[in-house]
Amino acid sequence: PEPQKEAPSSGRRRVNIVEDDDDSDDEDDVAPKPKPTQTKPTKTTSQKKPEPQTQAISEEAKIVYDTLKTKGNMFVKQKEYRKAIETYTRCIELDTSQAAAFNNRSLCFLKLKQYQKCIEDADIVLRLEPTNTKAMYRKANALSNTGKLKEASELYESCVKLDPNNKLAEQELLAVKERMVADELQHMAEERDRLERELKSVQQTVVAAEEKVNDVKTTVRKSKEELGSKEKKLKAAEAEIDQGLHVVKEILTDVKENGVQNESTDGNEGPQEYNPKITPVAFMKKLHSLSNPKDLAKYLLTVDPIRLKALLGKKLEDEHILSFFKATLYMSPSQAFALITGLAKVDRLDMVCMFLSDGDKKACREVFGSLTSYAKKGKLYRIKQGKESDVQVNQDSVEQLSSKFLS
Repeated sequence: PEPQKEAPSSGRRRVNIVEDDDDSDDEDDVAPKPKPTQTKPTKTTSQKKPEPQTQAISEEAKIVYDTLKTKGNMFVKQKEYRKAIETYTRCIELDTSQAAAFNNRSLCFLKLKQYQKCIEDADIVLRLEPTNTKAMYRKANALSNTGKLKEASELYESCVKLDPNNKLAEQELLAVKERMVADELQHMAEERDRLERELKSVQQTVVAAEEKVNDVKTTVRKSKEELGSKEKKLKAAEAEIDQGLHVVKEILTDVKENGVQNESTDGNEGPQEYNPKITPVAFMKKLHSLSNPKDLAKYLLTVDPIRLKALLGKKLEDEHILSFFKATLYMSPSQAFALITGLAKVDRLDMVCMFLSDGDKKACREVFGSLTSYAKKGKLYRIKQGKESDVQVNQDSVEQLSSKFLS
């Protein structure tokens, strides 16, 4: 059967299956049949192709073949393609050396959009008749409908070369090439869009990297500023340590020369009168007014150490701790231990001790070192009711007390 000729259309279009009206012909007028032994298949398929018969069929079989082929052609004209396929298949079972049944069945598969089977039958035809333009056209049509435009284009070109008057094949060739150009343009547009997206992504990455670099620069600048500030604080702390050591040395010298600490020969002190009427306001006011450690020591000896928590409340500062420890140098070891024990129970002690400078901590260690020495000698006692008791303070108690200030 030959394809029906249609008017050319403009623009990109998909190739349509074209009806044939002369399927009743044996297609012998399309091209002369070459000898089967001189031909090769144009394309391999997944289906095993029938081999051409080497022996001629009987006259009776030829009559049956022609009858079935005519019946199949009638089914094609009636557009009953499935019945036509069954009929052409029976023809092929009788004689595989004839291209006509394969060619007409290929058309039926094309009509039913069974493109792969159409291609397989067209391949058999072209193996039997390499110049059969109908088989070329149908295979090209099937390839075009499966998106294999390059292969379809090559077949259409072969078809036109063999039959220059085949205007329909020429039109389809033009349509396929238009589709190929359109597909290439579409591919180029998609590639352009992809590259634009990649460029945008790279630009965003560059911007983000620049922001990170700026953040790093800012961090470095702040770190330098912070380092400079810490260097200043370190120098101030070193100066404070030197000053604290100088004060401690002066106090120790004063104590050594004037003998302010009142140690009795038997390790017992006389009773100390505490002032029970001291209020928190009066205590804080006095605490701030007494800058001399010796005067502060005399005042603190009138305060029951147990009351320090109530008197100081939540107003304890690091400067108070240093003042108390300096004042202990003008007390007996037992009085100093009692005062520091009371101070250890004041609220906010842990937090305030975190802000003690290195100089302050050194002064505190000096006092605890002295108390530890007295505890080792058995000369450190607990204060009860304002006087030393016979209960000695051991070294472990001093270390436990020390950990509350210097941990």
